[in-house]
Amino acid sequence: IVWLVSKVYNTKMVIDWHNYGYTILQLRLGSDSVLVNIARKIERIFGRLADDNFCVTNAMSCDLNDNWSIKAYSLHDRPSVLTSLSSRQKHNLFNKLKLKYPVFGCSSRADDDNVTALTKEEDGTVKHLAGRPALIISSTSWTPDEDFSVLLSALVKYDKECTTDHPD
Repeated sequence: IVWLVSKVYNTKMVIDWHNYGYTILQLRLGSDSVLVNIARKIERIFGRLADDNFCVTNAMSCDLNDNWSIKAYSLHDRPSVLTSLSSRQKHNLFNKLKLKYPVFGCSSRADDDNVTALTKEEDGTVKHLAGRPALIISSTSWTPDEDFSVLLSALVKYDKECTTDHPD
């Protein structure tokens, strides 16, 4: 439909590839599904007909080129500046998050803005709690086609190593 509209209105069709739609459909219907095979063919045909293609990783660009002969430019999805939050900024963020997600609060002092699951404020100074849980932030959509088992397995191994080396 988008391709047809682009021709009718004499505009360009540009595709921003993050993953293949057919692979997500395949998770539900299975790889032998006729619908999945049709979706794959449609995606390949219209990907080739696009005026331009881009994606956020070199791996996706290579895959599109190698398997579907589609030239896609890699436009890396990353912030222009990476900064760490101050302890105060983290504490304020966790206080906001605990309103919607109780896991960020301290269960014994849920209504106390001075305490979160990771930080506490004493005498105007914010400190990180000893024994606080780790917090991992990912830019992924956490869809089933993204395999986090490698990361989770590494975290379990890391946790065991830390516990063995430092039982306290």
